[in-house]
Amino acid sequence: MNIVFVSRFYWPDRVGTGKMLTGLAEDLARGGVEVTVVASAAMIHEPGRRLERREEYEGVTIHRVAAGRFDRRRVWGWFLNAILFYPVALWRILRLPRHDVTVFLTDPPLLFVMGPWVRWIKKTRFVCWSQDLYPDVAVELGVLSRKSLLTSFWRWLAGWALRRADLVIAIGEAMKERLVAKGVAVERIAVVHNWADGEKLKPVAPETNPFLEPHGLQDKFVVMYSGNFGLSHEFATVLAGTKLLKDHQDVVFVFIGEGKQFEKVKAEAAGLRVLFLPFQPEEELSNSLSAASVQLVSLKAGLEGILVPSKFYGAMAVARPIIFVGPERSEVARVIGEAQCGFRVEPGDAKGFAATVLRLKATNGERQAMGNRAHEAFLAKYERRIGTAQIGRLLAELAPR
Repeated sequence: MNIVFVSRFYWPDRVGTGKMLTGLAEDLARGGVEVTVVASAAMIHEPGRRLERREEYEGVTIHRVAAGRFDRRRVWGWFLNAILFYPVALWRILRLPRHDVTVFLTDPPLLFVMGPWVRWIKKTRFVCWSQDLYPDVAVELGVLSRKSLLTSFWRWLAGWALRRADLVIAIGEAMKERLVAKGVAVERIAVVHNWADGEKLKPVAPETNPFLEPHGLQDKFVVMYSGNFGLSHEFATVLAGTKLLKDHQDVVFVFIGEGKQFEKVKAEAAGLRVLFLPFQPEEELSNSLSAASVQLVSLKAGLEGILVPSKFYGAMAVARPIIFVGPERSEVARVIGEAQCGFRVEPGDAKGFAATVLRLKATNGERQAMGNRAHEAFLAKYERRIGTAQIGRLLAELAPR
């Protein structure tokens, strides 16, 4: 079987979708599948770094295409980077040898719109691995007007392409419901949850964790947010709740990462007991994530079924309970309810957030039990090899015989 994946981000970039694709591509290659990835030559976190245009890594053939290197923190920069990727990626795909299946991810937005044309020209199967839904994200974040002509056109174009896919992989049941509402045939939708790598992320006990002492976190109740500070994440509730807890000297908030909201969150947290740290090296993630007494995951209201914060699975992998600030019908809320591994707080309920933190702090036994249940659920359903094997089977069934 010969598979081509198309996505703006891939190893060594640290973007969530790129890390997910890297894990899948490498696992498929180990299983004997011929895997090719078409990605951007530009990296988000190291914009000046030059990557090889073609190379082999872990059994995967990588073709990197020239793309924009504009400042992604500015709207125009993000837009130009995305727009420039489409034509060069399409040109590279069309020049590749014939392959069985082409899998498009959803970054940049509407990348999968190429799918029907590539299927027709290359005589290949077309799969969309939907990590998010556009223009839905842009509308809910206020970037696009709900009733503008551009939004209507994007919706029509996205629906047209999705309905012509041989398979759409959704990352949750709520997303599947939205895809059905867009007219995608239910028999052409498969739900495969995102994952974390259980071989790289493991629980680390406080007494053996080298991350705690250098950051002054010994004997503290650590509430941690680790990941992207994107526009889709709910921080207003968290910061308001943090202010309510400022008199609790043993409660410390640790925010790790970067993103569009990072500087804003840092400015609003001035004077509060919040430690800001950059992204941690991959080899240190088990220690940094395990330094938390409780992990934070957040999602703005209205984004349920549109995307799923991938940091959620990392929190489960290190056996920590989760406080989720987000909508009730989201995938994270559903999993927390099923696994009984944390609490959900409604966006805007700062008092409820603060009370939840204090409840977990006061009940050590309950907190540990929730963490253990999170880890058990992770090993049973959300570990990397489980997800990559599911997608591998779906693609094998789809490939022409």
